[in-house]
This record gives sequence, structure tokens and C-alpha cells, in this order.
Amino acid sequence: NELLYIYEIEGLIFADFICIVSKNKINCRCFGEHFSFQNHTIKREIKAATYHKLEIKEKKGIWLATVILDI
Repeated sequence: NELLYIYEIEGLIFADFICIVSKNKINCRCFGEHFSFQNHTIKREIKAATYHKLEIKEKKGIWLATVILDI
């Protein structure tokens, strides 16, 4: 939801992420660029990320997250 807020206020969109998972915390560095109608296409607008069926798990040393989005 924070990234959606940044998009709405600053016009930034993100495509690459580096995340570090510790015991009770996730820190992420997000990489992206300013939105431009010339370079980007919006097919659907995301309203919010939900906690419904939110899942974060480790599999063979790689952390995976499942997030459901309201559109």
C-alpha cells in the first residue's frame, strides 16, 4: 500500500526489489522510474494490497511472498 501511495503522490512505479528478511522484519530496496504514458501502459488500476491469504515463506533459501491485490 505504501508503494501505491508513492505512485499516486510522486508518480513513481517500481519493477525491481531487493528484500532482506529477518526474524520479525522485512526491509526492501525498491527500484523504478517516473510513470510516463509514452513508456508505460495501465491495464488495471490497483486499489490496495490486502492481508487476505497473505503468505511469506522460505523455500530452499529463497523467500517468497503471496499478496492479493484489490483492483
